[in-house]
Amino acid sequence: MQRVVVVALACALGGCGGAQATAPELPRGSAKEAKKEMRGLVDECYRVLKDGSPTEVMGLLAPDLFFVGPGPADVGLDRAATMELAGALIDGRKKHKLKSFGLEVFGGPDGHSAYAIDQLEYDGVAFAVTAVAAEVDGLWSLTAIEVSRAISSKKLDAAVAPGELPRWRPSGDPKAAHTDAPKDVVAALGLAGDSVDDRLAQYGDDPDAAFVGPSPDEVILGRKALGKKWKKRAPRWAVDASVAGASPDGGLVWVVANANRVDDDGRKRDRDRDDRDDDRDREGPDAAPPAAPRRLFAIYRDDGGEAGWGLAVLHESAVVAR
Repeated sequence: MQRVVVVALACALGGCGGAQATAPELPRGSAKEAKKEMRGLVDECYRVLKDGSPTEVMGLLAPDLFFVGPGPADVGLDRAATMELAGALIDGRKKHKLKSFGLEVFGGPDGHSAYAIDQLEYDGVAFAVTAVAAEVDGLWSLTAIEVSRAISSKKLDAAVAPGELPRWRPSGDPKAAHTDAPKDVVAALGLAGDSVDDRLAQYGDDPDAAFVGPSPDEVILGRKALGKKWKKRAPRWAVDASVAGASPDGGLVWVVANANRVDDDGRKRDRDRDDRDDDRDREGPDAAPPAAPRRLFAIYRDDGGEAGWGLAVLHESAVVAR
């Protein structure tokens, strides 16, 4: 798989240097087996969600799971916090209806990690899910998850700003589910957000490249399909704060970021207004369009060799108030 070396791109933003992900010496695993483990975790999670008994999912989650939910402040820094959030959102007194419409599972580069995306309907409400799993101390578990509401395009203006991301770092415990993410990979998300050319370059020629949008069924698979979809008009984001971690094998990095959707037409209108009389009422019909707050969840993978890190999944979500 030919992909861009994001280190070079990130250096353009001054993102080079700092801690790099350190991976333990592990024998190379099987991507096929990693996909099988991931699918088993997802299937069991769905069974538990249908039963309405979220406590049963504890054994599938890493103790230091990083969880992001659909609400502005729905961020769980460990399994206990995630279970508390799940208990508040899921009615355990009844069975629930869950339909999966687009589960895609991918094995990590060394067979010791994996990731997945899906579009769900849970009790009639549409959601999008992106998840990372890893083999931690010989056992597979989910290590990072984002669950977002899928909102129709007509209601995207109702999205609210996500809450401030927590100051979080991997614990450094040898049995932790996360190691430090390379800073240059984290910085690369800013480039991918701001420039569609950089984004497509980071996707490289990956046939498994994926984009998950904020609306139902808004999923694009494959680098070729992404280039065709974004040829004339592509989403762009100004990335603000971010938090990230790497899988224990060092093959995957996930990045969660707060961002704002950038409207090129809106930018042009802003520049035109700046040339007008400063006394014009800014709240009138010519006022700038409001910011479109978003949350991004990105997964980067390193297959080794000179290709370096490449973008595998980009999940854009619109945050809704609960």
